[in-house]
Order: sequence, then structure tokens, then C-alpha cells
Amino acid sequence: MERLFALRQFLIMIVGLVGGVCLIGFSIIRMDTQLTGTPGRFTAQLCESETTRRGGVNWSCTGSFVADDKSFTLESAEMDTTFDSEPTAPVAAKAEGPDATTVVADDPKKWAIPGGTGVIIFGFGAFMLRGRLRDRKESRAAAAV
Repeated sequence: MERLFALRQFLIMIVGLVGGVCLIGFSIIRMDTQLTGTPGRFTAQLCESETTRRGGVNWSCTGSFVADDKSFTLESAEMDTTFDSEPTAPVAAKAEGPDATTVVADDPKKWAIPGGTGVIIFGFGAFMLRGRLRDRKESRAAAAV
């Protein structure tokens, strides 16, 4: 029974560490575009709806992007985020440059929430790893006595 409990703790720790790193990495990519990307307007041309587990609807869209300074236009770009309803007007977005294939909605919550969640999950996994290493060290010290 104790081995099963230890295995469960180990799996939760691994999920926390790996999941936290993935969420942090995902949010860093979006944050980079938010901070250094070229602002502009995304106009949805083709949207697909997807029903969520809670019965809501998310819209994934592709369309065109025009930079605010008119330096470039992306004829075909995918919006990296989903919408709660199908967009009928241009949406504020940012793109990395004229060779980008994906644009990001100009909303800091789109990277801050996953990034913050990743930090919390990673911290939980690291805390569990620290406790596991401490228990192992104390077991070795007790066995040596």
C-alpha cells in the first residue's frame, strides 16, 4: 500500500514539473509576441466552432492581418487564441513580422493566466520533489546509524 502511495506521489510530482514547464513555455512564446510583435488588425475569414465540455462554444479562426503601420499584410494567418463568439469585426492582434503564419490576440491575459498557472503547478511539483529528496536523505542517515 505504501508503494502505491509513493508511486502516486511520484506521478503527481512528474505531472506538476512537466505540466508547469509546458505551460510556462507556451506562455513565453505568446508573451514574446505580445511584447515585440507588430500591432495590427486581424479580420476573420473562416471560423470553426467547437463545443467545450461545459457546453460553451469556442471559435477558432483564420483570416488576414494588416499591420497598423501598413508595413505588411498577411493574407492567411491563424489566430493563436479562441473566441467566445464568432468575430464580426476586426480584432486587435500582434504578429511577429511579414513571414508570420500565426497572430496573437492583443490581450495580456492570454499569456499571463497560463504562465501564472504554470508557475504554480511547477512550484507544487518542485515542492514535492524537495520533500521526496529530503525523505530519502533522512532514510539514508537513519540507516547509517
